[in-house]
Amino acid sequence: MNRQVQALLAKEWIKLRRGIWIIPLLLGYAAIDSVLVLNTIDRVHGTFGLWATLIAKQPPFFASFRLLVACGVLTGFLQAWPECQGKRLRLLFHMPVMPGNIVGVMVGTGLCVMLLTGAAACGLLAASMNAFHMPADMILPVMVSLLQWVLLGITAYLGTVAFFAMRTMGGRVLVLWVMLAAFKLLWNYGDYGASEQALWRYGLFAAGFLPLVFFSYLRFMGERADSRLYNGTRAAGLLLFAVALCAVLPDLYWRTVMPSRVRQQLHFSPVEQQFVIMSSYPEGTTGPGGLSGTVVTLEDGKVLSRSETAQALPVKYSHDLIKWKAFPESVNGIPLSEHEAQYGWQFIRFMPRDWNSPAPMLHMLLESAPQGARLEMPDDMFRLGAGAGSLEFLRPEDGSVDTVKSDKFTAALRDAGFVFPVKALGGNPDTRKEYDAGYLLVDAQGTLFNLQMVHGLPRCVNSGERVPGNVRGVVVTESRRREMVGFVMTDTALFAVMQDDLSLRELPLDNLNADSGHMYLWADKLGKYLVQGDITRPEEGLTGKAMTTGFAVTHTYSLPMRAADIEALERVTDAASVLLPVRVVQRSPQSRFLSMGFEYATSPLLALGSGMMLALLLVWRTRAAGRSVRWWDCLLVIVFGPVALLGIGLVSPAVRLPRWR
Repeated sequence: MNRQVQALLAKEWIKLRRGIWIIPLLLGYAAIDSVLVLNTIDRVHGTFGLWATLIAKQPPFFASFRLLVACGVLTGFLQAWPECQGKRLRLLFHMPVMPGNIVGVMVGTGLCVMLLTGAAACGLLAASMNAFHMPADMILPVMVSLLQWVLLGITAYLGTVAFFAMRTMGGRVLVLWVMLAAFKLLWNYGDYGASEQALWRYGLFAAGFLPLVFFSYLRFMGERADSRLYNGTRAAGLLLFAVALCAVLPDLYWRTVMPSRVRQQLHFSPVEQQFVIMSSYPEGTTGPGGLSGTVVTLEDGKVLSRSETAQALPVKYSHDLIKWKAFPESVNGIPLSEHEAQYGWQFIRFMPRDWNSPAPMLHMLLESAPQGARLEMPDDMFRLGAGAGSLEFLRPEDGSVDTVKSDKFTAALRDAGFVFPVKALGGNPDTRKEYDAGYLLVDAQGTLFNLQMVHGLPRCVNSGERVPGNVRGVVVTESRRREMVGFVMTDTALFAVMQDDLSLRELPLDNLNADSGHMYLWADKLGKYLVQGDITRPEEGLTGKAMTTGFAVTHTYSLPMRAADIEALERVTDAASVLLPVRVVQRSPQSRFLSMGFEYATSPLLALGSGMMLALLLVWRTRAAGRSVRWWDCLLVIVFGPVALLGIGLVSPAVRLPRWR
């Protein structure tokens, strides 16, 4: 280490020592608060209840670690504030060192502080959870969520340093907006571990603050505008600003201009042998439930009154018909009792988020034959062993593995013909249901199995059914009908698992895409019906299929979106293509995972044409001002449109702010 670097490091220590002692206090408070939250849940519900609460409800018990943001702001303030005061000579101007080296040592020192702070936060939180004997299956997803706040603390530090170096109002607005985008992307973590797939992208976004800091200080110290370092950091800073705007503005735009549209539902009437269309108009709807503000029609256009709607859907509105003493004794010759209408139906809604979500940290296998009349929670939980090659039951009281029970249940699966590793599994460990069907598992060969715990012993049934295709998810849905015990979703098909023999029945879905298709299924004594749609193509509307009790399709009806709604949606979509051609997407209705993906305009030609025109305008204005045109600025404007042009305007020469005093 040469003397120049030693001198710079000594200078940074002189600045940091005034307040760096506050960081351990903040981390200590966050760690103690997290332990107290966990201890409170443990005292009230016990160790098993603590584990179950974290698995099922995923509370933000470690929310105090958001103080990492305060640590970042504090570190940035301690380093940047002394360098940017106005009525004193700045050491930056009087050291015989290249400006890039000066800024590099300063930022490197601050990043080391923040990385150590983040590592300490992760260690403290992991130790807090380990004190309650939680396994790595529970700790690691929480660590992934905490890493978001570690990155947010780093961006807060870099943003603070860049903010104090900017001498113009436009530059400070640029920095503040980028920091706002960082908060939007990293503040909320969703489910535990939901950001695992996007963590590296968040890291790249945080790393983008580095050139912004260098650009701020090089400009602050009067670096030549034609130097490569200055131009490179300027271009990277503008790119970061454009991405930041694309992460914030599109959501604001759609919240502002999203046109109201008629919400439509389909329900098949076994009386009319037609689909009933329920259209809810926003200007007439007075509440979330009931038929107030809803127009009900049949396929042939006949408008139904409330009583006629109930008569057309006798099972769905059985309570109304019973109250009115108008419940029919039979429908189409099929006897139907009041009890069958009230309790003999099953309704299941499927969304892509059901299988595009983080896997459960641990699983609970209920006792299927309890001594009492109600189901009870078990004393342990299980997970898949290394490589999904076995089942491992864990004791919450000490976090140890119950090897005897684990070997017993794993052997029962093998004896039934199960081939490890486990490809997919699903269960419904809810004690409020009337009975427990255990877990459905798909083995390495695609064969479906059912695993239950009966009197503490394993009961494993090989269905002999092979699930074709790539299994995306398994859903268990016990109901009073005891007909369909669960469902298996693949990339292009949805299979119902029958209760009596575990046979698979493929549902009649057209062009199903597991990543975008949504549907709901109704089943009762009179028959079944299935309604299908696509989240990414709402203009296609809904398709309904009526079926017999044996899944044979008897009637099909398609309900497209209203033409007026399509036209209104196209107008705002075209405007978005011109104003905000690029959109940074973090959350979507198709997935519970967090992401940081990019979506280009719905109308690419409009977006490209707008970008080209704005680029020509930029060239003309730059030439008229007597400055040289930067090709990177033109490229940014072509791709990002008006948001890039705004960033270029903010960093252009402008009236300086009063200096800090």
